Amino acid sequence: MNNEQSEISIRISDLCAAILKKIKPVIALVLVFTLLGGLFGFYKATHAGAGVSEEALREAETVFVDAKNSVAEAEAALRKLLGLEIPQAEARAERARVLLQRQQDYLDNSLYYAMNPFHRGVSRVTLYVEQETTDEPETPWLSANPQNSIAMAYAKLYPFDSELLENIRQIMNTDADLTYINEVLRVTNNADQFVEICAFHDDAEVAKEVTDYLLTALQERLSQTLGEYKAHVISDFVGYEIDWAMSDSHDKEAEKFYTAQAALFDAEQTLQTLKENNKASAEQLIEDNKAVAAEAEAELNNMQDRFANAKPTPKNILKKVVKYAVVFFAAGLLIACFLACLSTVLSGKLQTIYDLLMRYSFPVVGVLPTKKKRLFEKTIRKLEGEPDLDYETAGKATAQSLLSMASGRKIALVSSAGPETVQEFLPFVGERIPVCGDLLKDANAVKAAESYDGFVLIEKRGLSRFDMIDAEARRIQALGKQTEGIILL
Repeated sequence: MNNEQSEISIRISDLCAAILKKIKPVIALVLVFTLLGGLFGFYKATHAGAGVSEEALREAETVFVDAKNSVAEAEAALRKLLGLEIPQAEARAERARVLLQRQQDYLDNSLYYAMNPFHRGVSRVTLYVEQETTDEPETPWLSANPQNSIAMAYAKLYPFDSELLENIRQIMNTDADLTYINEVLRVTNNADQFVEICAFHDDAEVAKEVTDYLLTALQERLSQTLGEYKAHVISDFVGYEIDWAMSDSHDKEAEKFYTAQAALFDAEQTLQTLKENNKASAEQLIEDNKAVAAEAEAELNNMQDRFANAKPTPKNILKKVVKYAVVFFAAGLLIACFLACLSTVLSGKLQTIYDLLMRYSFPVVGVLPTKKKRLFEKTIRKLEGEPDLDYETAGKATAQSLLSMASGRKIALVSSAGPETVQEFLPFVGERIPVCGDLLKDANAVKAAESYDGFVLIEKRGLSRFDMIDAEARRIQALGKQTEGIILL
């Protein structure tokens, strides 16, 4: 039995040839699509402004203006944040940092804060000042009561005398700033003519050295200015005390430190929030508002175009018609070509000589071109791989090949496409090659087949079906005969 392939391959050239064979239906379908596209474009052009009223247009304009205002407000808020709020927060944080550092420096360096209020060393001296009153005192700043003025001079002199404070620092054997030295000294005018000199130190004896030096130095300075006067020591105390006022002062200074620390933390947190969260939120709000504004603008432009086209002009109509006609033309061309190829592939019919060569192993005796005149005939033949011969020349050459192949053997002509197909080829062979008939439908033809050695199939492209050709080849094999070849019309 001749080899039959259950699968066939499809060449691109065969598909192109199939399109050219059906060029008229393809053109007709493309024209229909183009016409529909033009009509659709006309409809779009004449109904573009439908449903758009002046009120809707004003509402769209209001929405767009509001969206633009929202963008401007968000951008202004970001500028305020970057130009005012963040710099102010940075300044607050820097001030809080400076205050905390100052408080920390005080706690680290203050002699007064470093003392133990519950075991504070103290040296305290109380003086009584005595001077005779004159009608015209030589010192103009002395009051009518010179003893009181002298007592006040003791209190006012020492805090501003750097040399005096420097000597006290050496007595205390410390390198603390003079400000902190001044903090552990007290010279007060408690009442008329009474002066109290105090010094605090961890060591009460050092405090006594300080009060002794301070008493002597102040008396010398005032004597040089006021002349002779008397200052009597009426009380003197050296020892250790519990100072609740100092304890309260220590607590207040510690509280100031914690308050400054908390203030710095709050200022830094506020600054971080402004820089990270608020800035990011403001930037995101701008982007969101811009997106809303862009969408509102697009909607407004669309509505304006539709409103403007509510009464279309000939130019707009023509533009729409041409646009959609071109789009539908392209779509129709693709669909028509696809349908032409699909109908050829799924038809199950013999189309080209390539189909025979790929599906059957028996030889192709000859190929005759179609009698029907077609557009692009030469191109179709070239794509299908057929020789460019006229019908008569190809028929005679095929008939001669058939007679040479018979060479005294009894060969008959059969066709799965019916006797009409065989009759088309008979004029070329006349009575020299007999016709057996339809082996699939005619019992007499099957009986007559016993007298022949082989058969030649005559099949017609676009008419003969593969399943019928296969059945005919199997019938010939069942009769114990040989399929000698096939002729394609």
